Amino acid sequence: MGLLDSLAGMFTGGQRRRDLRQLVMSCVADGHLSDSEREEIQQTAIRLGLSPDELGSISRDAFRAAAQAVVSDGAVDDDELEALDRIKEFLRVAPDATDPVWRYVLQLALATKIRAGELPGNEPEVRALFAVPGLVLARGETIHWVAPAVLLEERVVRRGYVGGSAGVNVRIAGGVGVNFGRHRGNLVSERGIVPVSGGSLVFTDKRIVFRGDRKSFQLPFTKLLEYGVERDTVRVTDANGKSREVRLADPSAVVVADALLQRLGGA
Repeated sequence: MGLLDSLAGMFTGGQRRRDLRQLVMSCVADGHLSDSEREEIQQTAIRLGLSPDELGSISRDAFRAAAQAVVSDGAVDDDELEALDRIKEFLRVAPDATDPVWRYVLQLALATKIRAGELPGNEPEVRALFAVPGLVLARGETIHWVAPAVLLEERVVRRGYVGGSAGVNVRIAGGVGVNFGRHRGNLVSERGIVPVSGGSLVFTDKRIVFRGDRKSFQLPFTKLLEYGVERDTVRVTDANGKSREVRLADPSAVVVADALLQRLGGA
């Protein structure tokens, strides 16, 4: 095969992939895939002569597009989750818990159930997964959610002197110099938010608990003054005005924490 033939083959192969990508993306744009759309994709792939290896990147991108379409309204119900699962199987992609898009879908599906009043942990098999070593529960208290997290606090992260002076050097007899008026300036401290303890953030039906390796706290919902979530951080403030911040190991889990705070904190 000559150089021109090789270049022509590369061009047509790239065009075939672009044609199929456009079709697949169009079919999954709404987060659903009908039987007729499946058939059209299969027949087009056969007609274009694309191998499974050539379909790999198309399938991954298409699944992510479908997932993003489903979560765009801030909720995921059982029907949408089932539709995504069928797309995943058809496209032969296997996103696991480390895939941020799929992880967010699952977390948002859980948050959707919580907002509807369906709290996790009420079933015995689920409750067994939420055991927290060293955490003593009150009679009748139920753990509804546990997530790896770190406790954050404001601490001094750097100290230094500002406004210092080198002074004046005066030469005296014998070539010896003496410095006058030299001072180090003012000592200032720079503060920042830093992790101080690693552990778990726990929501029960009665309180919020952070169980850490160095520091812990608990806050009954009856004493919760206000709360907020931002990116990967949950902030709670008690009736005395004391605030605590916890950073979740999985940023997408903040949607679950927010749903629990709305459901339990507002009860």
